[in-house]
Amino acid sequence: MKELEEKTLDEIIASGNQEDLERYYAYLDSMKTNSFYRELVDSFEGDSIEEITYKIMEAEQEYRSEVFFPGDLAIFYPHIKEQRARNFITCDFSAGIIYPGSMYINYRPMIHNITSGETYVLQRTIKVEMGYGYDLPRSISELEALDNKLHIEDYDDNSGIHYSHLSQCLGGEILLQKLKRRRKK
Repeated sequence: MKELEEKTLDEIIASGNQEDLERYYAYLDSMKTNSFYRELVDSFEGDSIEEITYKIMEAEQEYRSEVFFPGDLAIFYPHIKEQRARNFITCDFSAGIIYPGSMYINYRPMIHNITSGETYVLQRTIKVEMGYGYDLPRSISELEALDNKLHIEDYDDNSGIHYSHLSQCLGGEILLQKLKRRRKK
C-alpha cells in the first residue's frame, strides 16, 4: 500500500480519505515559504508530494548561486537590449569597434536574491556586438561561469570572446550593485 507521500492528488481523492486530503494540502502549504516555492508548488499541485519535492530540488539547482551569494537562491532576469550606436563603442567581448549607426547589445541583468530579499544589477553595463547575443549569460550559473573565466589567464573556449579584454573592461571581475528598496506608498 502506498504512503501519503507517494500518492497523487487524484489517488487521494479516489480513496475518499478526507484526512489524507487535508494532510496533503497542509504539507503543500508548509512548502510555500516564499514566492519562488509558492509558484513551484502551485504549478506541480496534483503530483505526489514525493514528486513535487524532487521537482523543487531540481529547480533549486538552476537557481542556486555558488559564487555571488553562496547557497542562496537567486532569480536571474537577463536584460538584453538592442540599441543603435550613436558614437564609437568598443565591444567588451571582442575589442572590436561598433560604429555609429550600427546595432549593438546593452546587457545589464537583474538578480533577485530570494533568500535575502535583495536585488542587484551589474555595476557596469556590458556592451557587445550583435553576434555575441547568444554568448550572454541567461542564468545565475552562466554568469558565475563567465566570472570564473575572467580569473583564468589566457582562457579560450573557441567562442571568440577575449576574456582578458573583458576582464580589463570589468576591472578583473563581475561586480554587482545592490539596488535600493522602493518605499511602498
